Amino acid sequence: MKAKDLSEQTFGKLTVLKLVSPTYTKAGKPVRRWLCRCECGKELIVNQNALTATKNPTRSCGCSRQNRSRDRSGERYGRLLVLRREKLPKKTANGCVNGWLCRCDCGKEVVLSTQQLRQVKSCGCLLSDVAKQKVSVDGANCFGHGNGTASTKTRAGLPPTAASSTGHRGVYWSSVEKLYKVSVQYKGKHHYIGRFRNLSEAIEARRQAEKQIFGTQKSNEIN
Repeated sequence: MKAKDLSEQTFGKLTVLKLVSPTYTKAGKPVRRWLCRCECGKELIVNQNALTATKNPTRSCGCSRQNRSRDRSGERYGRLLVLRREKLPKKTANGCVNGWLCRCDCGKEVVLSTQQLRQVKSCGCLLSDVAKQKVSVDGANCFGHGNGTASTKTRAGLPPTAASSTGHRGVYWSSVEKLYKVSVQYKGKHHYIGRFRNLSEAIEARRQAEKQIFGTQKSNEIN
């Protein structure tokens, strides 16, 4: 029996372009495969039995499933306001091509994947603002010491960790880079804040990160 030619046929959002090299089962039986183009523009290779199946057939590259996800338009994530669905400039590691156009409070617009929305709180300006914070060493400073000295704690009730090389929680000296590195760990997630030449700036960046990113939280939740 002559094999069926599926070229130029349409299956859901998929248009068959041409037959490609087969794959083989463990028993050595060839499995016909077809190069297809989805309506979203993505090309993919699909087994013939997946195209012609009567139960759970393949009808798109996966974009249909992604498009059925919850519409996040109008939702806010930190400084980001979701405007609408938008194609990602570059597909993610798991092949996702659809994302969300967001406007940051600073005015910048960015396109992010759903996963990125759950992880970030700004277009990048938040950490940039934290990095620009300066501590005045003349008179009273942000740590409440009139003589300009820095506190040995960045947050009430949080003593420095054993790993801290500066005596300040989340502030570390890098002997390789010759810079102070600042980070915050919250609920098992590590947040890198930045690098600073001055210890007082690094301490203030850590304090501002706690305040701006996490707001008022229980001290035992932040490391």
